[in-house]
Amino acid sequence: RLGKFNRAHPEIELRLLPSSELVDFAREDVDIGVRYGLGGWPDVVSEKLFEATVYPVCSPALLDPKRPIRKPEDLKSYPLLHEETMQHWVNWLEEAGVKNPSWAQRGPLFVEASLALQAAAAGQGVALANDTLAMADLAEGRLVRLFDIEMPDEEGYWLVYPEGSLKKPKVDAFRRWIREEAGLGPPEAPKPPELLTPQGRGKAVR
Repeated sequence: RLGKFNRAHPEIELRLLPSSELVDFAREDVDIGVRYGLGGWPDVVSEKLFEATVYPVCSPALLDPKRPIRKPEDLKSYPLLHEETMQHWVNWLEEAGVKNPSWAQRGPLFVEASLALQAAAAGQGVALANDTLAMADLAEGRLVRLFDIEMPDEEGYWLVYPEGSLKKPKVDAFRRWIREEAGLGPPEAPKPPELLTPQGRGKAVR
């Protein structure tokens, strides 16, 4: 989708800096960023772009006809891959109607969702994914979705930038474009930064 922005604004040089660390706008040459988390980071304006829902995915090669997955309880026969905490799987199984899914608290734990999805695509187990992270793997057949049951993710994707950054035409142009891509309405006046504990991960644009 970034090609659309480049075609609309050929005068703006767009450079992406993917990172799991939070960018320090005061020290780094970064104008605006996209973060995944709960919001409320200190010293930046945060605008929620969209929320995410999660669902189970795995490699087609993992599926065993001798251990068919027809209902959520059948996942007990497969390794579960976890991101940061094992509670996410417990929560999804409870959302799916499984009672006392304590058996879900097993399997490898990954520090990032992308690593869990890589392991799932390699056939190491079943992971929870959202459309944003799993879109390419699902489209290309490296992953398959197991159920239509979705659970709202408590975290979401946020546009973040230092207060006053919108005075730069290139930053304002990118903000307007990404809001349109996210299906949001016309930009509103940004709220001032909130002094809360930072949470989440992100990608910076400069």
